[in-house]
Amino acid sequence: MRLRHRMTLVPDSKPTVLILCTGNSCRSHFAEGIVRAVASDFLDVVSAGSKPAGYVHPLGINVMQEIQIELSDYTSKHMSIVMSRPVDTVITICGQADQTCPNFPGQVNRHHWPFDAPAYATGNAVGE
Repeated sequence: MRLRHRMTLVPDSKPTVLILCTGNSCRSHFAEGIVRAVASDFLDVVSAGSKPAGYVHPLGINVMQEIQIELSDYTSKHMSIVMSRPVDTVITICGQADQTCPNFPGQVNRHHWPFDAPAYATGNAVGE
């Protein structure tokens, strides 16, 4: 630990939060972007998928730009990439990811916060 400002202890490394979805193309990136925007000073946030789609949904990128969160440099990645590092908290955000979430060594906080897949939404305006 090191001292920052006046008597505020800051850990030398940030805890890692993994946001896990099946395709890692939209909602997991939404969550990663939002959590990074509000907590990147004290959390390392990464998203991944059990069966990654290979792309970040372009409409998802556009939606997040509306709230000044840039996802255009994000990539869809497999959860095995993240499993080589210590993970402190896993948040699954779809039912399939919750069922396929691997066991992580050590004490890991695990939460399931299900969200509908915005990539499958239809219509072109609010209320349609």
